[in-house]
Amino acid sequence: MLKKIHWSFFTDFKNYLYVFGGYIIVFVLSQIGSLISIIDQTIDSETIQITSMSHIAVFILGVAIMTPFWEEMFFKRIVLDTLDCYIPFWLSVCIVSIIFASLHSIPMEYRIFPFILSVVTSFIYKKTNSLLAPFFIHCLWNLTSII
Repeated sequence: MLKKIHWSFFTDFKNYLYVFGGYIIVFVLSQIGSLISIIDQTIDSETIQITSMSHIAVFILGVAIMTPFWEEMFFKRIVLDTLDCYIPFWLSVCIVSIIFASLHSIPMEYRIFPFILSVVTSFIYKKTNSLLAPFFIHCLWNLTSII
């Protein structure tokens, strides 16, 4: 079984490359997906207007930090690790990523983006043997998505 959160993660420079590289991969694949998709570009996206600094801080804390923490903890540490005990890793990744994408309350045609995020972070989780790399990638993804 893959391991958890270990602070030695921060002492290995390769892990920083995994986080940065993973984020770049997710970003590039998402851009390619946007270019080749048949998504109607005229769909209005929901805009959230936040008027005070305290609300902005709470929103960022929730969306860019807490949500990725709990999602990575649940989907990688619990679901992926459990499935990986019984079926091949690649199949576990596919199942987890489909579930992860389907639970996002966005239009169906946009669910490719959380699917890509989940696939990339799952492989990086396996490679680094730590939840920290997928967590940081997910935080960066959510943060840039709300900016």
